[in-house]
Amino acid sequence: MKRMKLVWAALLLVPTLALADADPTTADGWYTRGEDHYNVGEFDEAIGAFKKGFALETVERKKAAYLYNIAQAYRVQQNCAKASFFYKRFLEFKDKDKEKPLSKDKRKEVENFIAQAEECMRTQTSMAQEPPDSLAQEMETDPKPPDTTKPPETVAVVDPPPTTTEPVDTGAEPLLLVDPRPRTFSARVNVGLGMTFAGDTSETAKPGAALIAGYPLPIGAKMSLEFGVGASYAAIGVEDTANGGDTSATFLGVGANVGLTYFASNRIGIRGDLGLGVGILTGASETTLTEGAMTTGALAMPRFRLGAGLDYAITQNVVGSISPAFAYAIGKEGLPSSFVSVDLMIGIGYRL
Repeated sequence: MKRMKLVWAALLLVPTLALADADPTTADGWYTRGEDHYNVGEFDEAIGAFKKGFALETVERKKAAYLYNIAQAYRVQQNCAKASFFYKRFLEFKDKDKEKPLSKDKRKEVENFIAQAEECMRTQTSMAQEPPDSLAQEMETDPKPPDTTKPPETVAVVDPPPTTTEPVDTGAEPLLLVDPRPRTFSARVNVGLGMTFAGDTSETAKPGAALIAGYPLPIGAKMSLEFGVGASYAAIGVEDTANGGDTSATFLGVGANVGLTYFASNRIGIRGDLGLGVGILTGASETTLTEGAMTTGALAMPRFRLGAGLDYAITQNVVGSISPAFAYAIGKEGLPSSFVSVDLMIGIGYRL
């Protein structure tokens, strides 16, 4: 039991350490930090993060993305002069990008942003140069009737910039886990170590593996629900009662699976899985699992599995994960009353 407690403590500690908040040390890390600040309306912090990422970025063609996002944040803040400056710098960088040049439609959109920003600058300058009204002057002079022979002066009206950022193909790393594109398939393969407790079996960690595949459905902007199937493999250390010595039995799990992912950021997702199906035991004949009795074929029993996981988007389609899990199967007659498994695995997933 002491070893069991240590295993559970390790499983609970892994996600905590992975989510520890520290300043990024790479350009991509600052880029993601800037996106996170922008998405929650912290525009000053977003600008600072994008500028730090720009300073660390070593790939020339990716620098344009930082300039564009800085301009967008300044536009939302209605800092027209700085928005215009950074939009122009963005176009200068994209003009040098021969590998992935800017599309005509996107260039026109950015040029419209620049025109709006410059019109905003002219309006702000005009208002700043107008002399202040003098209450003393008005009190010393007789009021004059309004001159109805002249048309009223017109004041230029500049529409406030929208508060949302349209995606732009800048050549930089795109948004990853938080991705608006529809998904038709998701699969992940995990490998690692696990322990299965059944009767008098040993508690030595054994290799394990799991495969989960399904169809993801978005739930709002921060969550995704996945319906699919799951399969797992675990080795169980047993004693060979017929020949003596230690050997291994195989425990397979197959069933339906439901997964729920919460997007903590653009790259990090916190996932939970629930699987219901059957456990299939093989290689247990004449072992301590059957109390020395001989069996033929596979032995099936009801089983459920609870899994947790931390996903990290490596690319727009590839996700790395770390996944602790717990499984429980009800033993049948002639077998231990239950099969309890705990495992810790790492893996990789692919989303189509």
